[in-house]
Amino acid sequence: MNGPSEDRMFSVSLRLSGDGLAPSRLDDELGLTAEIIGLKGQPRKGRNGQLYAPYETHLWVYSLPEVEQEGFEEPIQRLFTLLGDRGVQRLQALAAQDDVEAELLCGYSSMSGQGGCSLAASTLKRIADSGLALTLDLYPPDA
Repeated sequence: MNGPSEDRMFSVSLRLSGDGLAPSRLDDELGLTAEIIGLKGQPRKGRNGQLYAPYETHLWVYSLPEVEQEGFEEPIQRLFTLLGDRGVQRLQALAAQDDVEAELLCGYSSMSGQGGCSLAASTLKRIADSGLALTLDLYPPDA
């Protein structure tokens, strides 16, 4: 990677959505506390309290606390450690449901618009074995 770490932002979130979810139970089932829980038909609420269009399906999102980091590898490994075997098994069961989407959302931004990172094959295997899709969200530098 290029440049000082303060010029880059890496974020990692576990995102589950679908009509087959019971979002209020997922904190206990996965051993993680959601940052966002949305119920189908409930209005979305912005950070400033403004209301937006209602959720089209149930949503549960856990975001790892933001720390200065040099890529996705460490926070993804930390997520799997937090989930433990029981949480990963529950995640596999949820991801196998037709009416549930399960994804690992990785966001990256760079002030210069340059840079990147890589993931070890063992990490990619762990993501795939858990049933998660891997989504990369790339943000351009602020104009």
